[in-house]
Amino acid sequence: MEQKVTVMGGSAGLTAPTTDIYMRLMNSPTYKKELDLVVVDEENRVVSFANIWHDMENNIAIIEPFGTSVSHRRMGLATNLLYEVMHRLKERGLSKLYINHGGLWTLDPEPDDALRVYYKAGFQKLGSMFVWCKACEC
Repeated sequence: MEQKVTVMGGSAGLTAPTTDIYMRLMNSPTYKKELDLVVVDEENRVVSFANIWHDMENNIAIIEPFGTSVSHRRMGLATNLLYEVMHRLKERGLSKLYINHGGLWTLDPEPDDALRVYYKAGFQKLGSMFVWCKACEC
């Protein structure tokens, strides 16, 4: 779990969460341990992961958080992990899958690595998060 917290902190420019925060996530009623997937390297370190929240009542799922360590990006790990998630959820009869993307907290107009993975896997952008930013002259 500590390794996942470290990878999560380096994903999408997010501030590193704490193990306590991650433990609270795992106590959510829609958390399913069998859908908590990781990719490990040759030394058995977590380098990519996806937490899937399956709302069986509404037959939808959300991937959050989902990330790959900087040292292992652009190797196909996130793409393959995403396809594995979709395969497992299809077996459960899922109707829709959503991904929250924290990387939209940027002024960069170019899609980041995560967005490229989502588009490649056939996801469609549903909207944008509006975050306002102004340089202070304090």
